Amino acid sequence: MAILLWLAGLITAASAGDCRDDSGPGSWQAAVEQESPGAAKSGEPLVLRWRASPDLAHSCGEAAYLVITFPERVRFSGEVFFVLAPGERGPFGIHYGRDAMRAVIPLQSAEARNGSLELLLYFLGPIEIGWRVVSVSRDTGKETAASADGLLTATVVPGTPRLIVQDVFPTDAPRRVVHSNSGRFRLLVFDGYYVVTDRITRAVVHAAEGNDPAFSPTSRFLHVFGRDRSELRVVDLYAEEVVLHVGQEGWASRGTFVRALDWSPGDAYLVIGFEANGGLAFAPLLADRGHVQGQFSCGACPSWGETYLFLEIENARFLMGGSFEDAAPGSLLHRLTEQTAAPREADVVVRGATVLPVHPDDTPWLLNGPRRSSLNDFNSGRLVRHGEFAPGEAVEADAGRARDFADRGASALRSSGAVNFASRFSRRLTAMGLSYSAALPLDFDVVPFEYMKDDDTDEDAATAADADGEEPGHDYWARTGEAALRRGLIDAAEAAAIDAANRSFSLKEPVCIVSRAKDMHVWSWRVGPRFHQIFQYTCRVGTGYEPEGAIGMVTAEDGRVRIEPLATGALFRDDEPAEDPRPNETLSLQAQQPIRLYRLDDSLVAMVGTEGRIVLFDVARGEVVDEIDGVAGVDVLLEVGFMRDRRHLLQANADGRFFVHDLYSGAVLLWGLFVDDEVVVFDADYRFASTAEGARHAFLKFPGDGHLYSLEQFAATRRSPDLVPSRLAGRAPAPTTPIEIPPRLSVRWDAQPDGGVRLDIEAESSRPLRSLAVYEDGILHATWPLSGVQGRESVTVRPAAHSRWLTLSAIDEQGIVSAPQIVPLAGISSDGGKLFVVAVGTDRYDDPRIVPLGFAVADAKAFAEGISGGSPYYAAVETSIIADSRSLATDLSDRLAAIRAAAGPKDTLFLHIAGHGLLGSDGRLYLADRSTRMDHPQTTAVAWEDIARLLAGIPGRVFVFLDACHSGAANAATNDDVGDVLASSGQPYVVIAASKGRQSSFESQGLGGGAFTAAVMRILVQERTAGDLDGNGTVELSEFYGALKAEVVGATKGLQTPWIARSSFVGEVPLF
Repeated sequence: MAILLWLAGLITAASAGDCRDDSGPGSWQAAVEQESPGAAKSGEPLVLRWRASPDLAHSCGEAAYLVITFPERVRFSGEVFFVLAPGERGPFGIHYGRDAMRAVIPLQSAEARNGSLELLLYFLGPIEIGWRVVSVSRDTGKETAASADGLLTATVVPGTPRLIVQDVFPTDAPRRVVHSNSGRFRLLVFDGYYVVTDRITRAVVHAAEGNDPAFSPTSRFLHVFGRDRSELRVVDLYAEEVVLHVGQEGWASRGTFVRALDWSPGDAYLVIGFEANGGLAFAPLLADRGHVQGQFSCGACPSWGETYLFLEIENARFLMGGSFEDAAPGSLLHRLTEQTAAPREADVVVRGATVLPVHPDDTPWLLNGPRRSSLNDFNSGRLVRHGEFAPGEAVEADAGRARDFADRGASALRSSGAVNFASRFSRRLTAMGLSYSAALPLDFDVVPFEYMKDDDTDEDAATAADADGEEPGHDYWARTGEAALRRGLIDAAEAAAIDAANRSFSLKEPVCIVSRAKDMHVWSWRVGPRFHQIFQYTCRVGTGYEPEGAIGMVTAEDGRVRIEPLATGALFRDDEPAEDPRPNETLSLQAQQPIRLYRLDDSLVAMVGTEGRIVLFDVARGEVVDEIDGVAGVDVLLEVGFMRDRRHLLQANADGRFFVHDLYSGAVLLWGLFVDDEVVVFDADYRFASTAEGARHAFLKFPGDGHLYSLEQFAATRRSPDLVPSRLAGRAPAPTTPIEIPPRLSVRWDAQPDGGVRLDIEAESSRPLRSLAVYEDGILHATWPLSGVQGRESVTVRPAAHSRWLTLSAIDEQGIVSAPQIVPLAGISSDGGKLFVVAVGTDRYDDPRIVPLGFAVADAKAFAEGISGGSPYYAAVETSIIADSRSLATDLSDRLAAIRAAAGPKDTLFLHIAGHGLLGSDGRLYLADRSTRMDHPQTTAVAWEDIARLLAGIPGRVFVFLDACHSGAANAATNDDVGDVLASSGQPYVVIAASKGRQSSFESQGLGGGAFTAAVMRILVQERTAGDLDGNGTVELSEFYGALKAEVVGATKGLQTPWIARSSFVGEVPLF
């Protein structure tokens, strides 16, 4: 009963203030105003101000609340109010606005009667904000009076977008797929990362590294852990950002850190139960106020059954504590309206004791109604479960269109990506003007600690002394010199000198009484006569298992060894100086969390901390020369290096993102993405420069809008070819207008008896519209003029009988293009154009310096023979094969010239090429034939530029299947190099390459040829029904490439990834 009696003592009478003693009801006047009239922007603050005043002094027997109602998809910041989610009980059960999001302002305090709040809106369109002051009897809890209702209206327009990267054709398969109970979101769980998508638009909502992600009970929030649950993040899926981060710094954990997450009925509030020390945290998740946390019990005591929390809605405060007999001194009382400590004599509405139901098998965490759990290691029956499927079961009606996007996180450079990154990232960035120096070699070792024996004590005796409560008389140390000797960096004498010095920098076992540090992380390198080591060790301290650590430096030169401490954790700093090393905190890094180290030059290293800080440290001078804060993605950081001018630092992450930091200002100057061997670089205003396909992998997403808009859609106003050199040179960018959402387009269609299709379109834009473009099977069919910011048009088009798709786009006066709208066609006729197939394969080479291939000719023949069987999309197929030609330039030129003469605009060319590509001394790219001489490709091979010119003259569509990057040819050209040359032709074309970057195309006897061609034949010919995911009789390009990429990556175990580039095609493109 100790808790109950103590709580009763907290409840005091309300201060008299301006209230009156008679019991008659009082009335209030209230007003809510928008601080800056006009349209509100999604994702940007909208400031509201309120005023409330009683007509007369209000009754002391009453409590009054100003209740302001909002749509659900909002967030708040500010003070003197608290937030309730739809359905959550209001003070005294006030019914007004119960089904809406509410900000509640207790009016007992005069200071709350005038105030403001910031509102963040995550939807588009009209908004209604209502309000009412409700008076309630303190004694009966019944409403006694209410002010007149108020209403404020506004319009929400798109705010500032954020840029995200998507791999449109991911190869990773999720381990789990979870559909939220709300029906709005889908969670795909991979190894080490996750993706949340919108189930309606299929666009990514949030994607990041993390483990064990799970929806909150209402599915508005997602919680996810870092490594070993040592970090908790909560994501607001409406805001699409992390709104709560709880790290382990200074916090108790015995291995699993967080063991329970309990939510209020509408997910407005979260209680976090920790594993040790009776740790408890309370977080309001709809208002940006952080969280309150405390430790209320013994080091080995979990929060479950050891703590209590009571949310007093009427009194607008919450109480948390634990260990019943010690509740009063160990408790925390905080205001709910601003999350600061509440004085015991604060305004109190409810009189009398609060009764906490205490059950042996339950924890008294009272959250304004029945709470639900999204994590509970103690009572799984509390968990609110969402629809979980095995990946194969989670197929929805339209999932077959392969339009799911998935940000692969760190897996973007795993498997095939890692091979490509090593060879292509630097080269691709250099071509964009971003030359940088990769980090220098650095040896890394994990060196175990060992017992430091002496003549007076041994480890057994020390252990026994420790068991008797006496302090052990020995240290632990690590032989970092011996580790460097094994690396060949130093000789035996130097190693002995370093390890002798190491004995003076030992680890006292009492510092880590639960689990001493088992090993050191050691980075070593040598520059001439000077040898350097940076070391770090981490451990756990006390029965609460709290994290601790230290960072130091070893320098050896001319027989002299110096060991310098650089940083330690908080607990080491508080220990007795006589017992432990006492560094002067040279580094501003959290020593208890693992760091990463990159060697920038002979004396400078970059140390990266998990708190998001890069420290540039000069080991020669022993001082910090620069710091960069707010570093994004430190968990997946892959590379750090100086730009050529040494005024900028490049950071590359394993998720494909990279950043150019300005060392003078510490700010990010440029952002970039490296995905599927494509690069896009952009600045804060989204001016961008990119490789041919780079801008198609980057998307803008506007707050409150569920759709994605590729950066390519904004090319007319945001493409800036000189972006990189101008920004690196410090030139101010040219002024630009704020980026706005592209035109929105909707279409209804109706097939006409004469074969035409009537299209009724509605378009709207923030800028005047210019035109409507209609594409037929990916090729421009016609355009119509539009005008004004809203347009309605009815047009009739007459597509070919065999066509499968119409794609419509609206363009505004600045050239900004809407998201494409796709209209499926019956496409029942096969009287379409003719398909010409030319298959080139070269296995044998007269020059012995070019390694012969085993399956290039077989692949060419298999391709031609498989395609010759035809498809419902084509009226006829004509094939030809060129195998092991000694005069390929003539043979190929003659064949393409004949096709150019015979083909019409409805026809299609498939050009399949398998062999060796070469890079000539003149910098040009060549295709080798049998007679090619390695040292004279200019006169003995076929220039890809010449092939591009031949293709440019062919009417209709051109698809190039390219398998020209095989191992065994010196100066080999890459498939994407060739693709860049073909792109210059201006022809409507698609290049589908067997591999990207420096990856080789694999072939094997088991496959009967190359992995690429085998997969192409399986998808287009052998199993084409399975490849036709939408069942329209034709395999579209999107269906084909998605299946191809998955098939080849799987068959080669990630060593080969197909690559695609396209020009002048828009929307769906029937392939075969």
